[in-house]
Amino acid sequence: MLTQKFELGLFENPYPDVQKLKTHLHLKTTDELNEKIAAESFILLKNENKTLPLSKKMKKIAVIGPHADNIRSLFGTFSYPVALDMFMSREEDGQGVEEPGLIIYDIEQKYTGEVREVSPRVNRKIQEEFPNSRTLYAALQEYLPEAEVIYAQGINCAGENIGGMEEALRAAAQADVVLLTIGGKNGWGATSTVGEGVDSTNIDLPGHQEEFARKVYNLHKKRLLFIMMEDLSRMSL
Repeated sequence: MLTQKFELGLFENPYPDVQKLKTHLHLKTTDELNEKIAAESFILLKNENKTLPLSKKMKKIAVIGPHADNIRSLFGTFSYPVALDMFMSREEDGQGVEEPGLIIYDIEQKYTGEVREVSPRVNRKIQEEFPNSRTLYAALQEYLPEAEVIYAQGINCAGENIGGMEEALRAAAQADVVLLTIGGKNGWGATSTVGEGVDSTNIDLPGHQEEFARKVYNLHKKRLLFIMMEDLSRMSL
């Protein structure tokens, strides 16, 4: 690693060439490669009753869960959008980066296990930087233009706040198919449930997500479960 840094001249000139970066980011070729890698990263665990692919004749779909309409959830720990989330969230909370290398910050928890949720401002910035990205909710609206696609977050990614669970369950009960998104939030420090500077003490889903998933399961609807995590989770339904 040190040899490569010397060969690249990073010790003499450690600063990035911003103009050069602009000509190397978001190229058509790299966007196509990114899309290919993302598609190949999906793992289909089960497809009972041939629920997938979704029929274009579908009438009503509920897309629920903490990741259903959150662009930030599409990106892993060491990606640029996650760095944006961390630094912009710090800024919104009035916590600047006072010393080089300081990446972790604290929040005042309103309830046990709370993490810093993504603000609309952060999601707008990520969408601006990655205009081709779509949340699951937005993508389904495009894929099934004739269907009624309902969205409800239900619960937060972590913590004790379950105030929206009943709304999401009502939306799921009305739908022909339910798409439930669950999993932790990858990132750094107080912005995440797992990642850099954040260790897990168990492999359970964070917060009340398993309780939420069980209630959706007990509706006896056709359901698709999207697990969006970098690490393994334990869940039995």
